[in-house]
Amino acid sequence: NVAPQHLFVILGASAQTGGSWSPSLSSGTGIFDPAVDTAGDYTYTIGGVAPCPADSAIVTVTITAAPNAGGDGNLTLCSNSASVDLLDYLTGTPQGGGIWTPALASGSGVYDPAVDNPGVYTYTVSGVGACSDSTATVTVIENPIPDAGTNGTLPLCDTDAPVDLFTSLGGTPQSGGTWSPALASGTGIFDPAVDAEGIYTYTVGGGLCSTETATATVTVTAAPNAGQDGTLDACITETSVDLFNGLNGTPDVGTWTDNDGTGALVGNTFDASIPGPGTYTFTHTVGGGTSACPIDTAVVSVTVSSSTDAGTFIGIQNICNSATTFDLSTLLSGAQPGGEWTDSSGTIVTNPISLTGLAIGTHDYTYSITGTCGDDSVSVQIELLQSPSFDNSNITVADICVGQNAVVNFSGMSDGTYTMTYTLSGSNTGNQTATVTIVSGTGTFTLPAAAIPNAGSTTITFNTIVNDSNLCGLPLTNVAATFMLNAIPDISDTNLSVANICIGTDVTVAITGATGLTDGNYQFNYQIPELTPGTGSTGTILITGGSGQFTIPAATFGTAGNYSIIIQNIIGMSSGCDNMAENATAIFTVVAPSNVTGATISAPAICVGSQNTVTISNAIALADGPYTITYQLSGASTATATAAVTIAGGSGTFVIPASELPSAGNVTVSITQFASQATVCNGTTGSISDMTFTIEAAQTPIITTTGYQFCSTDNPTIADLSANVEGTDPVIWYDAPSGGNAYNATDPLVHGTTYYGSFTTAAGCESAVREDVTVDLSFCEDVITDIIIPDGFSPNEDGINDDFDIINLHQMYPNFHLEIYNRYGNVLYKGNKDTPNWAGTNEAGGLTAGNNVVPTGVYFFILEFNDGTRKPLQGRVYLSR
Repeated sequence: NVAPQHLFVILGASAQTGGSWSPSLSSGTGIFDPAVDTAGDYTYTIGGVAPCPADSAIVTVTITAAPNAGGDGNLTLCSNSASVDLLDYLTGTPQGGGIWTPALASGSGVYDPAVDNPGVYTYTVSGVGACSDSTATVTVIENPIPDAGTNGTLPLCDTDAPVDLFTSLGGTPQSGGTWSPALASGTGIFDPAVDAEGIYTYTVGGGLCSTETATATVTVTAAPNAGQDGTLDACITETSVDLFNGLNGTPDVGTWTDNDGTGALVGNTFDASIPGPGTYTFTHTVGGGTSACPIDTAVVSVTVSSSTDAGTFIGIQNICNSATTFDLSTLLSGAQPGGEWTDSSGTIVTNPISLTGLAIGTHDYTYSITGTCGDDSVSVQIELLQSPSFDNSNITVADICVGQNAVVNFSGMSDGTYTMTYTLSGSNTGNQTATVTIVSGTGTFTLPAAAIPNAGSTTITFNTIVNDSNLCGLPLTNVAATFMLNAIPDISDTNLSVANICIGTDVTVAITGATGLTDGNYQFNYQIPELTPGTGSTGTILITGGSGQFTIPAATFGTAGNYSIIIQNIIGMSSGCDNMAENATAIFTVVAPSNVTGATISAPAICVGSQNTVTISNAIALADGPYTITYQLSGASTATATAAVTIAGGSGTFVIPASELPSAGNVTVSITQFASQATVCNGTTGSISDMTFTIEAAQTPIITTTGYQFCSTDNPTIADLSANVEGTDPVIWYDAPSGGNAYNATDPLVHGTTYYGSFTTAAGCESAVREDVTVDLSFCEDVITDIIIPDGFSPNEDGINDDFDIINLHQMYPNFHLEIYNRYGNVLYKGNKDTPNWAGTNEAGGLTAGNNVVPTGVYFFILEFNDGTRKPLQGRVYLSR
């Protein structure tokens, strides 16, 4: 049972690979498989290479039979079973002579339940030679001695739920047994509805264990039936009422109990005359004793009635026909319920009866009742009276003015005298009573002005009406009329306003918040005392929500000044209510336009990016105060804007912001409007002449190519640095790119220091960007005379000076290296004796204008001579296109 082995490993470490085996093995190589190859000698031969001969070696193989312990098995027995040999419970064909672990009490493979313990026992057969041991196991399980318990009994009622027979056994029965005869459930569950009573046997054990039995004796008893609850009706004259007649179903005979203690129960009969009218209950009981079934009960309820009584008529009753129904039972005393009503013709009627369509006059009705104790009847009468008729169609109220009486008109009503109650709601409130006499279908009553003092919509709602002759009345619902009390039109000074205007503009008279004016059309008659003639009329003006307006033409006011308007009377064209004593007043001003005759403007020259202050002079015709002007800019800058200016003594100023002055050049200022902020008049008379000022911009200075180079022994100064700037404009040098401190012309230059130069214009404007120059004072001892470096060149393809050509550079310094930079430090060109001269293009990055062409400007170079003596030279060159 050993795995295949490679014979080569047995030859030793000196054996060479590549030989052959004889006889050949089933693997075709040197691998020996004990399952298919035979024992014997196997020769390994390896060929020699001249002059060395071939060599061989022999491996002798022996095969030993493998041990066999069999296969795993299981053993289940009873704790009182006889001893057994575990070897019999191994599968296969195990060899004898093996060893069991753990050891058994017998010293061999015999298992005795009385002394050995259940568990896993391992059988081992030892291997010989190259064979390994063989093992197998037997798992032993011990069952306890069977115990079916002791015999039991189980009494049941045929209505009981199914029961497990196991619970009826005594002792400590083991579960898992079987019952016989078989039950309908297929288990030990006994169902009284389907299984028969009798003796059932329970069996446990079997196999290596003996069996044991116990029995359950089952008895099934039929359930008692007392019937179902019921009722009985009896007359007080009945002395022997059979209570069984009140039960439902098919009851067994049992005993009766008098639940109410009437003393009238004898056996199963009841004497109704003893307790008298009422309802009484009796309980019927069946079962009890030793039966397994519970007691069953049922209850009979007996209602005992007295003699039949239709009651006594208490007298005729008057009824107004405004009622829709009437309950006839209210005419009886002591009547038993459950009877029926008939009218004088014998027709059955429903009570309460309907009065709708019933004629005015007397009506007869009869009440009849049939009861347990006989029949009875009684007759009654009612008198139907006429009720008043009244709805919205019978009343009208006309609109009035505040202070007038309101007349309520009635029509289409029956003649007579009526008492009415009513409620006022809306702008006027109150509850009152009125008496109205109707003749030939019409009548009136008056609401006095004192009862309705408030303007607005008022509703009179009638609540009740009573006919005074027969006292028939009725409550009223939604019987109402609405009328308007129109207010006397009135306004106060606070409701009247007139805005100040510029002369030549219509005057608008505004009416607001006028609670004294209800919505509608009005005519206002007014007076303006300052005018001759000073009276006028508005025509029709609509007022809504207390607001409205009317206009007085501008031609009415020929001169500027203060005016007043007085409303003298108001005509209510919609309401018909007038106010002839009105006197509301408003004051307003008619304003003259601003006069700028003789005024002039001026402004100084400024720098780009600055604001400018414009001065207004000689505005002697303008009153002192605030104004808003509108101006236009043209020329180098264009804009239209407004500005605030305060005039005092004919003079003032305003500022044009820097954002409106972005470009250098001449700018013309034109004033187009001059409006006073103190008045409503935006007009302007006269004109102001245009003026022009200059916006200056200084250029950035440019230093010459070698303008930063000086000799320290010459004691150069700021003036010497300025002398190297191209152009003639004055230049100022600073110690910072912006702000900072200015140098004096006599200040000495310091080696390696960066100076920042700016041109200055006549207006004091500096360059937007300062030129930065780092001074080199080392140009003293080494004066270059063997090469000529040009200050600039013009690559315009005219064949003249088209590239940056340093004369004699290639001949004098053949190992040179040249780099060109823009002002931002970006490399544009790298060259040596093998590359063309720089022609103003971008070869390595930086700012270009297109096709790698760099724009006009100053560029910087570093020239390395690489001759072992001369140090690198820095400089600048100007490129012009």
